[in-house]
Amino acid sequence: MSRGPKGLLALAWLALLWERLWPLVWPVVGVLGLFVALALADLFAALSGLAHSLILGLFGLALLAALGWGWRNFRRPLAQAAARRLETDSGLAHRPLSEADDRLAAGADDPLARELWVRNEVRRRALFARLRLDWPRPGMVRIDPWGIRALVVLALALGLGIGGPAAPERLARALAPEFGVVGAEFALSLWITPPAYTGLAPIARERLPQPGDPPLAVPVGSAVLAVLHGVEGKPDLRIADKRLAFSPLGGASHRAEGVIEEGSELIAALGRRVLARYPIRLVADQPPSVAFAKPPDDGGKGRLRIAFKAADDYGVVELLAVIRRPGGAEAQEFSLAKPGPRETKIESAATLDLAAHSWAGLAVEMTLLAKDGAGQLGSSEPIELVLPERRFNHPVAAALAKLRKELLASGERRPAIEGLLDILSRPDRFGGDRVAFLALSVARWRLLRDARGEAMAEVAELLWQSALRIEDGTLGGAELRLADAERALREAIDRNAPADEIERLAAELRRALDEFLAEMARRMAREGAETMMLPPDAETLDLESLRDRLGDLEDLARLGARDQARQLLDRLARDLDALRRARPAGPLSAEQRQAAELGRALDRLRRAQQELLDRTLRRSQEANPRSPQDLAEEQAKLRKELGEAMRQLGDLMGEIPEALGEAERAMREAEGQLGRGAPGQALAPERRALEKLGQGLGQAMNQMGMQFGQGLGLGLGQGQRGRMGRQGPGTDPFGRQPGQGAGDDDRVKVPPPDAIGRAREILEELRRRAGEPHRPALERDYIERLLRRF
Repeated sequence: MSRGPKGLLALAWLALLWERLWPLVWPVVGVLGLFVALALADLFAALSGLAHSLILGLFGLALLAALGWGWRNFRRPLAQAAARRLETDSGLAHRPLSEADDRLAAGADDPLARELWVRNEVRRRALFARLRLDWPRPGMVRIDPWGIRALVVLALALGLGIGGPAAPERLARALAPEFGVVGAEFALSLWITPPAYTGLAPIARERLPQPGDPPLAVPVGSAVLAVLHGVEGKPDLRIADKRLAFSPLGGASHRAEGVIEEGSELIAALGRRVLARYPIRLVADQPPSVAFAKPPDDGGKGRLRIAFKAADDYGVVELLAVIRRPGGAEAQEFSLAKPGPRETKIESAATLDLAAHSWAGLAVEMTLLAKDGAGQLGSSEPIELVLPERRFNHPVAAALAKLRKELLASGERRPAIEGLLDILSRPDRFGGDRVAFLALSVARWRLLRDARGEAMAEVAELLWQSALRIEDGTLGGAELRLADAERALREAIDRNAPADEIERLAAELRRALDEFLAEMARRMAREGAETMMLPPDAETLDLESLRDRLGDLEDLARLGARDQARQLLDRLARDLDALRRARPAGPLSAEQRQAAELGRALDRLRRAQQELLDRTLRRSQEANPRSPQDLAEEQAKLRKELGEAMRQLGDLMGEIPEALGEAERAMREAEGQLGRGAPGQALAPERRALEKLGQGLGQAMNQMGMQFGQGLGLGLGQGQRGRMGRQGPGTDPFGRQPGQGAGDDDRVKVPPPDAIGRAREILEELRRRAGEPHRPALERDYIERLLRRF
């Protein structure tokens, strides 16, 4: 480098400073570099707090020694040394820069001496053009012949690569030794709770992991709770890149909670010391699948029956049908079922009432959607179909339906106003129904006077309800109220409504059912029908069992068993759908009446056997049980009644269901145990007798259905069952006296009353304990997690 003498002299001084300072600073930099490299590589993790502190002390002493040695050996460069360094680098002789401060000492009055001095100054200044300065030469090869400085630089680079984003945290930990103590009684408890929608049981580990233990299968999103005992200090729980600090519980106990979203192991550590390492295998939740089991078909009265099948690894929680017009952007969703989070495979059917939909009678594209507990969606292949349209037989009802469809399609009010005027001018055509006349008058007035946009939809609804009333009479309104009550109860169960709300909605559904049955009975009386014909796809339909299921729904919802409540409501919905599709049948023959009586007799026997089983169970649980002789006599009476029913059934049908014979033998065994004073030993045969009675009743109904057919209201398909009876004084439309029924629901297992009561007591006790602050935090946390699940 070359520049003016003053600038070069300053640079020469700085070069001398660097050459003297760097060899003295290098030991300090080497000590710091080595420490930082070790810290970034997290090599202090395996050290105890004492060893960590000793190493920190050694590094500190080495740093102080290097600083002291450098301070003692440092010498500040002088200006003359800088000038001499510049002369040497420039290859100048006679030290032209060093002579800059020289003065003429003698002969100042001698002209010759002054001339020589001036010429010397000119010559000296002329040499400034040749000045140059070489790069600094600290002489590190002489000081570090083995190149240790390069190893330190390489270690720093590796440490930065290993530490990455965690470099600041690792440096901080390297400067703060952990002095935690792990006692001899050290223990670790681990609870992993999968997401609630999986329905999987929590994973508990009360022991430390052992070499060779297989990885724990953990669903993604599981909550982990770890509790440490016998550890003093500040431990942490490591999940992938997350470090969760343990909270003190008192003494040497700690707890930590987190959510497992990624990673391959769970690590409990105290500073740099790994206390436990659990290998895990994350299980991802797969999206559900759904498909049409068969093409949708017309369910009558504008209803669409959709058969579907769906699957999910943890359970489908909701099934939807999405319809849109071909090529259109607008899509509408309809809920088909909400089976609960633990139904992994579903194959069922649902009925959509689309009769009042504005697209009824038009081509649409339909897709099924399945949703799982994690909110993931699966879709089916779309299919094209024409939405069913209700056909009205009454001419006025058909005219109103046509006016409504044209009003919604075109938005033109004038044709609807003129059509309504024509209908209202001749009320005798719809029997002078005052309610229908008033509704149609209001609809016409609103079309004339109400300019709001939403008035069109409101008038369309009035026209539809009027058409239903004219077509079906009061039965149509009762049917709609029954459907609305069912929908309201389902929505309440789906959103986990309070028990009092579910009880209220169940009572409303019960009232709507009674109203519908009363309207159906009046219709049968008008038409002179004796019984009702169930649709071919209907299973056993029993009105008393329908009412019983409503009570079971209330109990299940109150206990928090929402999944079972949903299943029971699905079964109830299928029965109500079959009830709405039932039609009056003709008079019954003598054989059909005899078959109906036998069916009711077998059903009474089944209920009596259930009551006897309940009494036997209570008797066996008494502290000082009374003699069960009265129960033995009751069992003998029921067995004789069953024998008589079997004899009549054989005379009528020519054969007796095998299950009824097995029920009779079980009754005889129970009778013997009760006669010997052993009510506890009689429980098993009584349960077996009850089970076989239900099976035998179903077999008998199938056989009579195949022989006597639809005159009894029986399904005609193989294996289908109906309910038979005749209309008479004091009976419902299916010919049953109050309290009569057909058989237990063998699909949804409802706990018996004593089990429900016991479960309710346990739930209330858990709630009471959860509110007691004096209980240990760990116990209260466990109780709260139980309550969250139920």
